[in-house]
Amino acid sequence: MTSSIPGLQRRRLASLVDGAYFERLLTRFSVPEELFGPLSLAALERDEFQRNVSGYLPTATVAFLDEIFKANSAILNTLLTVLNERAFHNGTNRVQVPLVRQPHSLVAPSSLLTSRETDVDCRTRLATSRLLAVDR
Repeated sequence: MTSSIPGLQRRRLASLVDGAYFERLLTRFSVPEELFGPLSLAALERDEFQRNVSGYLPTATVAFLDEIFKANSAILNTLLTVLNERAFHNGTNRVQVPLVRQPHSLVAPSSLLTSRETDVDCRTRLATSRLLAVDR
């Protein structure tokens, strides 16, 4: 993807998707609710820990997670199960994530490359990993 016109390639990707498209820019302040959905208040009243996942990553067929390695370990550890098994643990339920089983169904660019254990684990589970040199 080129970055000559910001966002143009992401919009093109979204228009090609036959199904649910999910996109987020991650920062070190991102919280799991941004990707996996808010906690269900009704479920909490029943003493259950469950998220409302409709419209979030667990229901997406294609996802674009910008700056993935800026996310915290709580997000990255949950993403490991999504990447490995196409599954999400929603409370006591295991939900299948409908990400298309092809390379590039989850696009995750990052300008940050660290050696944190969770970063390395996620990097090894992405189908394609390319390091691009950028002149500054």
